[in-house]
This record gives sequence, C-alpha cells and structure tokens, in this order.
Amino acid sequence: MSEILLSQFFGNDIWSTLISFILIFVLIIFGPRLMVTQTIWKLEKDVEELEMMAERSRNNAVKRFLKNPDREMHDKIKNFMDFQIAEPVSTDPFGIIKKIDAVLRQAESRHKVFVESIAPGLGEDEKKNFRAALLHTSGVHQIAKIMRHLLETIKKYKIFQMALILQMQFPMIKKVAEALYDSVEAFSRGLPIGDAIAPLIVANYIPKGKAKLMKDADFVYYRTKIAGRSVIFSRANGPGVSIGYPEKFMENILKKERITRILTVDAASGLEGEKPGAVAEGVGFGQRGSNPVASFYIEEMAVKRGIPVDDIMIKEIGEQGLQVMAKPILESVPKASQAMEEAIKRSKKNERILVIGLGNTGGVGNDKSGVPLAIDKLKKYYRDMEAKQKEKKRGWF
Repeated sequence: MSEILLSQFFGNDIWSTLISFILIFVLIIFGPRLMVTQTIWKLEKDVEELEMMAERSRNNAVKRFLKNPDREMHDKIKNFMDFQIAEPVSTDPFGIIKKIDAVLRQAESRHKVFVESIAPGLGEDEKKNFRAALLHTSGVHQIAKIMRHLLETIKKYKIFQMALILQMQFPMIKKVAEALYDSVEAFSRGLPIGDAIAPLIVANYIPKGKAKLMKDADFVYYRTKIAGRSVIFSRANGPGVSIGYPEKFMENILKKERITRILTVDAASGLEGEKPGAVAEGVGFGQRGSNPVASFYIEEMAVKRGIPVDDIMIKEIGEQGLQVMAKPILESVPKASQAMEEAIKRSKKNERILVIGLGNTGGVGNDKSGVPLAIDKLKKYYRDMEAKQKEKKRGWF
C-alpha cells in the first residue's frame, strides 16, 4: 500500500522523484520569501490607495471652497497637512488638562488664521466647514503617512511578522480613513454627520428665531418649560461645523442661572452587533472620550455645586459618527426625544434643568426651522446613494 502511495506522489521514474524533491526544497527555502514579497506587494497597493484617498480629499475640499486655486495655493494647503500638535509633558500629571486645553486652542487659532489667509471671502459658516474639511483631510493624510512609514520600515529590515500584523489590521485602519474621507464630503456639501444627532434633537425644541447666542462659547440656548419644569436647551452654534465650548457655556450659564440638574444628549459609540440608533440612558457627562477638556471642566463644576448629570445616548456603530448621518440614526430622533422628555419629567417640579446637545452642528441650524432643511438634504442623499447602488448592481450583470 505504501509503495502505491509513494509511486503516485513521486511518480514511477527517478526523474519525477528528483523533480519532486527539488520542488519541495525550493518551497522550503524560498516559500517564506515569496510570502513576504506577496504581503509587501499587497500592502504597497493598500498604502497607495490611502495616499490617493488623501489627495482626493484635499482636492475635493479645495474645489468646494476656493475659486480657481493656483498651484501655489495647492502647495500651501498640502504643506499645512503636516501641521503637528505636540503632546504636553505629562510626567507630572497635575495641570495636564490646562496644558491640553491651551495647546488645542492654539492649534484651533492657527487653523482659523490659515483659512482666513487663503479664503477671506467665505462666510463664517463656510469658514467653519472649510476648517473642519481641512482638519479631517489632514487626518487621512497622517494615516497614509504612518502606513507608508511602517511599510518602508518593513521593506528596509525585511520584518515579515510586522508585515503580517499590519496586513491583518489594515481593514480597520482603512475604515477610519474612509470615515474621515466621508466626513470631508459631508462638510463640503453641508450634510449632517452622525455626530450631529444631538444638536438636531435639541434644535427641535427651539422656536424659530428664539435661540440666543453666547458668542465666546460658540453656543446657543433657549429657556422654556416642559411639564412644569424650567428647562434651558443648549447646543453649539450652527449650521457651520462646530462643537462649541460646552465648558465655557457652563461656566457662564452657572453665573446667571441656578441650575439643579444637567441632562446631556449625545452620540455614543456602540458595540459591534448593537443596533444603530438604539437609545440608552446613563449618568455622567457625555463626550468623555472625544472632548476630555470639556468633560473635565464640566464635571469639576458639577461636583463642586452638587449638580447631578444624566445622559441620553444614541448608539452609533464603528465610524458612523464621522460619516453622513445614517438612516437608523436619523430615525432615532422621536425615541431619543421621548427619552429626554421622560428624564425631564422624572425630576422634581422645582428643578432647573440644563439640556446640552453635544456634538457636531454641521448642516443643522440652531432652531426648529433648520431641522426640515437638514432632513431634506439627508433624504436626498439617501435617494442618490440608493440609485447608485442599484446602478452598480445592474452593472454587475
């Protein structure tokens, strides 16, 4: 039996046996090198795709906000993509939040100065959108740069293990880059992204023309009553891209008002497998991960004054917070509004509640008059995407 198997594998003559041994030897010696070459070739294509994505993102932003930009203008913007924010020294953590706050504000000021220098004729909202588009384009650019650095390191030192790890992680990295790319498209077209869901919900409770602007905090607010409770609705100033300065708004409003409860509404990162647009409740200030400076200052003020903080969360999966607002997120508005109203009604009759709609206000006006405009834009976007998908499917056949 064994002789039959050997004859089938190696053949019946000495030449077949010799060729088989040579092939096995070649595979043992050169197999790993072939795998490395194939992996590096695939990573090279992936990194080139990221670099092209960064270039398209930059070109789209420039074409949308600048008229007839020359080569010098393109070069200025390309150079600005390498703008860096140095991390403050944290060996002694005391005062680190103030350092981070100072660095971030300085970086924001530099972005404002740069946009003003290349696009002085834009309106205030368009300047906000342009700054956000450049910031997220810079994010795509930095991801592509880091991936290029890792790839060149692998090629230089022939690190096969590192190539395998990078290849396995690339799909997740690409998802983040694609989300940033999509957000640039959204900012350029004035479309709300997933993170705009809370400002959109709050805008529904502010009558047309009644939003008061707190300029130094880039926040708007409106006083009203719900179920006999005194409520102040607030959110960042839109419809230009902004998250405002909720900590500055809190500081100013607490000097004027006796607030007894804070209720935040925000988009929250859900787990894979959870339903997008699901509404959950919790305690504590929202946006803890994405805006640590605001979280720190607001928590400090709330704890010192003994003000409880509740949170209404709208779940968004993966990178939905950066992409154009998905249908399930938009459809969560009634449920999230109901949860917010129930949280207000659970409080005592004499309480004064501050509702803060946290998130990016891009594409969402300050009051209820701006909500239908935002929804109409989104519905048109959904129709266009569905038409493209149908066209793509027809093309396959």
